[in-house]
Amino acid sequence: MAHEEIKKEIEESLDQLYDQDGESMPLVKYKGMSFPYLSCLPEALSQLHLLEHHKDDIIISAYPCCGTHWIWEVTSMLLKSKAERIQGVKEELMLEFAPQYKFADIPPPRVFNTHLQPQFLPKTVLSQNKIIFLVRNPKDVVVSYYKHTFGLYYKEYNGTFPSFFEMFMEKNLPFGDIFDFMNKWWPIIKDNPNCLVVSYEEASRNLLMTVNKIGDFLGRTPNPTLAVAIAELCTFDNMKKTKNDTMKNETGKKLWKPNYSFYRKGKVATWKEWLTVSQNERMDSMIKTELANCDIPITYTIWIWQEKMLIKGNGGKHTPKHYIMALEEIKKEIEESLDRLYDQDGESTPIVQYKGMSFPAMSCLPEALSQLHLLELHKDDIIISAYLCCGTHWIWEVTSMLLKSKAERIQGVKEELMLELTPQNKFADIPPPRVFNTHLQPQFLPKTVLSQNKIIFLVRNPKDVVVSYYKHTFGLYYKEYNGTFSSFFEMFMEKNLPFGDIFDFMNKWWLIIKDNPNCLVVSYEEASRNLLETVNKIGDFLGRTPNPKLAAAIAELCTFDNMKKSKNDTMNNETGKKLWKPNYSFYRKGKVATWKEWLTVSQNERMDSMIKTELANCDIPITYTI
Repeated sequence: MAHEEIKKEIEESLDQLYDQDGESMPLVKYKGMSFPYLSCLPEALSQLHLLEHHKDDIIISAYPCCGTHWIWEVTSMLLKSKAERIQGVKEELMLEFAPQYKFADIPPPRVFNTHLQPQFLPKTVLSQNKIIFLVRNPKDVVVSYYKHTFGLYYKEYNGTFPSFFEMFMEKNLPFGDIFDFMNKWWPIIKDNPNCLVVSYEEASRNLLMTVNKIGDFLGRTPNPTLAVAIAELCTFDNMKKTKNDTMKNETGKKLWKPNYSFYRKGKVATWKEWLTVSQNERMDSMIKTELANCDIPITYTIWIWQEKMLIKGNGGKHTPKHYIMALEEIKKEIEESLDRLYDQDGESTPIVQYKGMSFPAMSCLPEALSQLHLLELHKDDIIISAYLCCGTHWIWEVTSMLLKSKAERIQGVKEELMLELTPQNKFADIPPPRVFNTHLQPQFLPKTVLSQNKIIFLVRNPKDVVVSYYKHTFGLYYKEYNGTFSSFFEMFMEKNLPFGDIFDFMNKWWLIIKDNPNCLVVSYEEASRNLLETVNKIGDFLGRTPNPKLAAAIAELCTFDNMKKSKNDTMNNETGKKLWKPNYSFYRKGKVATWKEWLTVSQNERMDSMIKTELANCDIPITYTI
C-alpha cells in the first residue's frame, strides 16, 4: 500500500477515546493501535517503513513520560562532545511525528527517538542500530502521563486522575499500554550488546554516572570535565528552566495550558502523593502479572542527597558540585534503629537495622550502607564475598599480592575496602583494580557489580564458623558481648545474629555464583591444606597466574602463622588495644576442625541436621576436616 493510502487510512480513523466520566481525547488508529491525533502523525507513520537510517544513528526507545527529552539531550551532547544546549526539540527526530524528508538534511549520527513498539520499526533498525531503552516505574508514569495529557490543549482532555488511571489499567491509552510496550521490547534488548537499558530513577539518582554509562555504550566516553559539564547542564532543574523558557512564546502558549509544560517536577515516587492504597495494590498486582516474563528492573523510590560536583585543579579531575541528593535520611534511619540483641541469658550486643537485617553497631556503618546503592566499580575491580570468620582477611591479602605481582605485606587492612564499612569517597583515590570485600548478602549490592565484576566467594564449614564468630564477637570491646558459647550457639541456630545467618547467606549467593565463569569458590579448608595451590588457583582465575617463585613467596608470606605474627604486631598499638580484649585478635588459631573441641555431641547433631535441611538446594562443597 502506497504511503498516501496509509496516510489517508490513518486520517479517516479519527475518533474519540472516552473515559468513564465521558471526558475524551481525539485519536487515530494504525495497525490496531491508537495514537494521539496530531496533524503530522499520519504522514510520519505512513512513511515509517521507508526509513533510511545510517548504521551510526542512535534510537532512543521509551514509553511516554519516561524521560525521553532528558536522555535525548544527554545523548546528543555526548555525540557532539559539547556541553551545549541542543537547538530544537526531540520531536524533530521523533520517528512517529516527523516525516522522512525532514531527516535527510541532518548528517549522521542522528539521535532518533520513539514511543513506538518494535513491530512498527523496520527490522534493519532493530538489528543494526544502537538502541537506548528508557524505563520508568509504571506508577510514576501514570501520574506523569495524566499531567501531560491534561496539560496539552491539543489533547482536549479534561478528565480526573481516577478516570485516567482506569484507562491506564484497562490498557486503553494512546501508544498502547506500558506493559505490552516493555514485553515487546524485552526480546529485542535482552542479551543484546547493541542495546542499553537506562532508568529514569538511576538518572535522577546519579546523572553523572548515567552520562558516563551512555558515553561508554556509544563509544564516546567523555573526559571527566565534559561528563561533569553535561551532567550539570542536564540536571532536571536546568533542563526545566531553559526548555520551559523557550516555550514561553506564542507556540508554547498554544500548546500548553497555564502552569503546564514538558518539564513538570521530575521527581521519583510522586506516585505516593497520587495513588490511593487501593490503586497502588491494583498496580502492584498488575505489574507482577504483566511483567512476569520481563526482567527489565523497576525502581519505585530513591533516596535523595546533596552530592556536589566541582571541577578542580588540572588534569580534568573533579570532585562533587551540584548534584541534588543527600544520603542523610538513610543514614539517620540506620542510626535511629540502634537496639540490642539479647541471648538466652540476657547478655547482649548493640546492633542497627537496615532493610530488615541487623548489623553490628559501628559508627562507620550507617554512612557506608547508606551510600552502597551508588557504588561505582571499575570492571577490573574484584569482590571477595564471605560470611563472617571465613578467612576474608587471609584471601584478601593473597589476592592483593597477586594483583600487585609482589610478595609484600599489604599496607592497611581489608576494612579500608570493605563495602559496608567504608564510605564511597574513600575509594575514589585508589586506582583499579581494587580488591573490595564484603559480608553482605547479594541483594544489598548493585546488580551491575554482580553481573560485571569477578567475585571470589569464600566458604568455611559452619561448625568452625560458629566457634570463630563467637570468639570474634566476645573478643572485640565494641561488640560488648560477654555471653557463653552455648548461648551464642543458640543465637546462631535461631538465625539471630548480625549479618543474618550463614545458611541464608550461602543460599542467596549460590544463585549468583553457580555456573558463573566470573565467580570462583575458594574454601578456608583448601587454603589451609595447600595454600600454594590456592594462590595459583586465584591467580589463574584473575588472569594473573604467578610464576612459581612468586607463587611460593606469596604462599609463604601468607601462611596463617606469618599473617598472624605480622598483622597482630601492627595491632599492638593503642588502637589495637582499644579494639581487642587481652589475648584476642583477628588472627586466633586458624585451624580446621576446632569445632570438635567446642561443640557437644548434641550441638553437633543439631548442626548436622540444620546443614542438611538448610543447604539442600545449595551445592557449595563443605569440608569439616583435613
